[in-house]
Amino acid sequence: MRRWLVSAVAYTLLAVAVTWPLVARLTSVLPHDAVDPGLSTWILWWDAHTRPFTDRWWNAPIFAPMPGALALSEHMLGISVLTTPLQWLGLPPAASYDVAFLVSFPLTALAVHALVVALTGRHDAAAVGAVAFAFGPYRIAQISHLQMLWAFGVPLALLALHRHAGTRQVRWLVLFAAAWLLQALSNGYLLLFFPVLLALWIAWHVRDPRQLAAIGVAFLVGSLPLVPILLEYRRWQTALALGRHYDEIQALSADVLSIVSTTPDVRAWRLLSHGNRVEDCFFPGAIVLLLVAAGIVAAARRPMPSRDHAVRRLRQALLAGAVAATAAALSVVAIGPWTLTPAGTFTLVSVTAPEKPFTIALLLAAIYALSGPFVAAAWRRQSAFAFYLIAAAIAFVLALGPLPRLHGRPLLFHSLYWWLLQLPGFSSVRAPARFGILFELCLVVAASLAFARLTASRPPRVRLAIAAVAVAIVVVESWPEILLAPLPPPLSIPVERSGDVALLELPLGVVATDAAAVWRSTQHRLPLVNGYSGYQPVHYLVLQLGLENGDPQVFDPLTRDRDLVVAIGTDDRARWSALVSRHPRTTRLAVDPAWEVYRIGKAPSRPDPLHGQRVAIAGVRATSAGEDAGKLVDGNIDTFWSSPRQAGHEEVEIDLGRDVDLAGVTLELGAVYPGFPRHLEIDCAASDANWRTCWRGSSAALALEGALTDARNPTIAVRIDAPAVRRILLRQTGVDTRYPWSIAELSAFAK
Repeated sequence: MRRWLVSAVAYTLLAVAVTWPLVARLTSVLPHDAVDPGLSTWILWWDAHTRPFTDRWWNAPIFAPMPGALALSEHMLGISVLTTPLQWLGLPPAASYDVAFLVSFPLTALAVHALVVALTGRHDAAAVGAVAFAFGPYRIAQISHLQMLWAFGVPLALLALHRHAGTRQVRWLVLFAAAWLLQALSNGYLLLFFPVLLALWIAWHVRDPRQLAAIGVAFLVGSLPLVPILLEYRRWQTALALGRHYDEIQALSADVLSIVSTTPDVRAWRLLSHGNRVEDCFFPGAIVLLLVAAGIVAAARRPMPSRDHAVRRLRQALLAGAVAATAAALSVVAIGPWTLTPAGTFTLVSVTAPEKPFTIALLLAAIYALSGPFVAAAWRRQSAFAFYLIAAAIAFVLALGPLPRLHGRPLLFHSLYWWLLQLPGFSSVRAPARFGILFELCLVVAASLAFARLTASRPPRVRLAIAAVAVAIVVVESWPEILLAPLPPPLSIPVERSGDVALLELPLGVVATDAAAVWRSTQHRLPLVNGYSGYQPVHYLVLQLGLENGDPQVFDPLTRDRDLVVAIGTDDRARWSALVSRHPRTTRLAVDPAWEVYRIGKAPSRPDPLHGQRVAIAGVRATSAGEDAGKLVDGNIDTFWSSPRQAGHEEVEIDLGRDVDLAGVTLELGAVYPGFPRHLEIDCAASDANWRTCWRGSSAALALEGALTDARNPTIAVRIDAPAVRRILLRQTGVDTRYPWSIAELSAFAK
């Protein structure tokens, strides 16, 4: 117990030291920055002030008036187990975040310490691993992501599994289930990634079907509370049309060179930063790499077990295939694509790019290595060092994402992560690189095991001295420079709270200002139109584009059920004040050097849906991209027509084939919703008459209304009361250099 107490105190003091002076400024700063930490502060505040799992909890008051806003981010309920009582006791939201941030270091260190003690029985080796992981460069790189710092549930779960394997006591399964549940409630990435490591652990360590069944039951019991949360996430993310594009997933994957890259916040290794992204910082520290290398050398000195002749021949064939595939990959780089066609009859081999043959080469090489006598003997012995080394390698490959890159260039055709993308849930994960947390943990545990083996023959005092030196080197080489960001300034003007009112801060759509607005909502506690999260809602981009286009009517969909208070900061104040002032229901409330505040009165009730009989369209014509005009009326919202740009003179004309009393038209936008027309005018004509303007208004307001109604297929519904109309001409007269005018489906309705 004395050793554990000393370890806990030492890790706590080290956490205070490396983050100093955070502990002295808990109520006024956030570590690193106020963007992601500000969002996490708001989530933890919302968890503390709303009963979880209720409709109100899911309908968090950001991105108003959109419901289900909490489903755009992690809920962090596992972390709120600490922060909610602190806030109930009166601690401010920022201070409770800072406390959760600080305690993540000693808690993680103690969890890794306990895991290594369970594997080696030695506290000196455990201290090396605990400090290397809890205070290592990888966690420093993730310093702004609180959920990534709360990773101590993984080593606790592994500790419980190892203990249960040795004792078969039920209490260790209880600890495993509890640690897994806490981890899954704290970190959405590890909710999906840890089961992969668990499957590897079972494949390596479990031989008894009864043990497998016991672990499976414990895992399922620990997962039961997650089911309703996951179902609600699925429901809301489907309703809000949230998803990850393949390019986004690939962009947030690690690079092969990430293993030698780190954050500039680590002072000793700034030469390895090279301006890298956070997700590319995998360097574990020199001590860890040296210990792992020494452990591999020591393991290689074990006598090689003899293998069957057929197995040796098979492995030789695998090695030869790997060499041949590597040669094929290199040949494309050297001489370009080539094809082998014997006698000009059929294509025997065709190599057009190095990725496929290199993928085959690595696959054959991996099978060759894993089928070797050392790995087989290690599996029979259930070698912990071999397991954590192999698990680290697999986690690193998974962190490379679906298309691994070397210095930004594609290296393989398909990686292991591509197969994970075929499983439920993984396609919603944005950053495969966060498999790095499991890579770092497994590598550090392997380094600790190597340290224990390499120093096993030394006297206890010598081992302790060597461990102290190793810990000191780890601390020095990992010592961070953690910036402390001041909290965003509050709204200096009292916000009007009379009646039902929401708040909008302008400018909107800038990450820093939106994150600050979200943090400020913990003070004024009004529904907030601004928002910041892991996803950008469909309606939010439409709102941003409408505001940038200078359309004051875009405020109307935000004021259907309540008044809207608009607080304008100092950035481009004249522009935004002029826009808000042009709205007919605007009243100026107050002004000071920091803020100018207006109130926009409640809009008329939301118009009824467009009713009428859909009219068959006899013909359609577009002045640009005319060859795609048929896609406007093909009944498929997955196909669309787009102009090259919005230059102010694009036209689409439809012929109804007969005169009808027109009720309106709809422009379904589908996935191309950012391409709504910046300014739309509609002309109508009968069979024997000239054109007349039958509608002119705010297409941005209608697009926003449509996005709030159905995010999966935002629809611009234009109500037109015009008799005897055969031809309809839609004229786009606005300008946008970023997004073309796009329509997925165009329909007309008769009275």
